[in-house]
This record gives sequence, C-alpha cells and structure tokens, in this order.
Amino acid sequence: MDDFADPEKLKALASLLAPGLIILTVRSSVSGGPKPDFKDRIVHYAAISSIYYAVAYPLFNWKGGLEIDVGLWRILQYCLVPLFVGIVLAYEVQGQWLSRVGSRVGLLVAHPTAAAWDFAFEKIRSGTFILVTLTDGSQVAGLLGALSFASSSREERDLLLERVWTIDQSGNWTEAQPARSILLCGKDIRYVEIF
Repeated sequence: MDDFADPEKLKALASLLAPGLIILTVRSSVSGGPKPDFKDRIVHYAAISSIYYAVAYPLFNWKGGLEIDVGLWRILQYCLVPLFVGIVLAYEVQGQWLSRVGSRVGLLVAHPTAAAWDFAFEKIRSGTFILVTLTDGSQVAGLLGALSFASSSREERDLLLERVWTIDQSGNWTEAQPARSILLCGKDIRYVEIF
C-alpha cells in the first residue's frame, strides 16, 4: 500500500492511464447510456491505454525517425494523439462506421448504446414533440427542445420537457398557459410516443 504513496509511482500510473482516460472521456461525451462505475472505468482506461501503447509505442520510439524535443514528445504521446484518437472514436460512435462495415461483410456488430431509451433520445432532434403516457394512464404532451433532458442514469430514466402542451378532444396541440416545463420521474413513465 505504501507503493501508491510514492509520487514517482503515482506519476507513472497516471501517465500509463492518461491516454485511455483522454480517449474514453472524449468518446463517451457523444455516446449515451449509463456510465460505468469507477472500478470499471479504471479497467477500461487501462485496457484502452494498453491498446494505445501497443500501437503508438513503436511510432514514438522509432530509431532514425523525426527527432523532437522531449517535452513536445510527451505532450504528443500522452495528450494530443490520444485526444485525436478520442475524437475519431467519437465520430465513429455517431456515424456508426464499424456497424456499417460489419453489416457489409455479414457481421452483426453490437450496438454501442445499451438501452433503447438512450438510443431514441440521442437521435431526437431539438424541437420534436413527444407524448408521454404515465403509469396511471394520464398523458403529458410536450416539446423536447434544447432545454429538455432525458436521463441516462441506470437508476432513474427521468425526463425534463422544456415546454408543456395540451391536447384537446379534437387532437389539436396548444402550448399550456402559463408556459412551463415539467419533470417526469422514470418510475412514473409507461411509454413515450415521438412525433
């Protein structure tokens, strides 16, 4: 346990995990779903860092290659290249390139989003109307705008609607007066219709 109190060993551990931390932080900023707990994130950082070092180490230690200052070399290896890799992976998540390539060669690639709730709310554009049916049978209509939010928490899939609308007997939608937002707790939501 005293090994972790040694500043040099902490620095070495941080430098080993830094690429994975940067790559996964950038990638996860565009992917929905619940985030793993701390222990699992450390394992993911270590795994991604290991893959990164397996690929990047030869590039950064190639004898006879371009010689650069040690400080710049460290910034590139530990920060800028992982940042670039994270951005590329973020684009992959949003564009689903791996799934497309897999389907072309007959491979079924698991979707990166674990729950339909997260998938649906990732894809909804700002300004979409939704109708939420609650467990008691009542309904709430609203605008899912830029100030709305759909939670990705494992514990509670709550929903904040930016604007509440009312639906009359004829099916016409009008904005509720006075204008207001509403927070719907996940345990009260039976299903959501997206228009």
